[in-house]
Amino acid sequence: DRQPILGRIRQRELCLLMALGARASIAAFLRGAGWPVDLPAAIVVGATTATGWSWTGTLADLGDVELPESRRERPGLLVLGNVVTLSGAISRAMEQAGSAGAQDEEGTWQRRQTR
Repeated sequence: DRQPILGRIRQRELCLLMALGARASIAAFLRGAGWPVDLPAAIVVGATTATGWSWTGTLADLGDVELPESRRERPGLLVLGNVVTLSGAISRAMEQAGSAGAQDEEGTWQRRQTR
């Protein structure tokens, strides 16, 4: 079987560091390898900084995402798979921890994503 190895992987979860510039070709490659176009996808840029930014969508749209100009040179990562759908639950848990006395700085990461 000459099908690419990535096309045979059943559990489709992938995290790629320093891959922002190649996101269009990575998305095209994965779609060509049979990965579903509706697979959840995320881009995270400068996650631990005050200027952190993120995007969520699907593999179909990943290659067309325009990074904000002020964040294009920042380090970032691509996240693919159902793990992306956990971001809301993680944010809620972090906010609850913040309201229980934990430092709020950690709970603000998702609120910063649209800035």
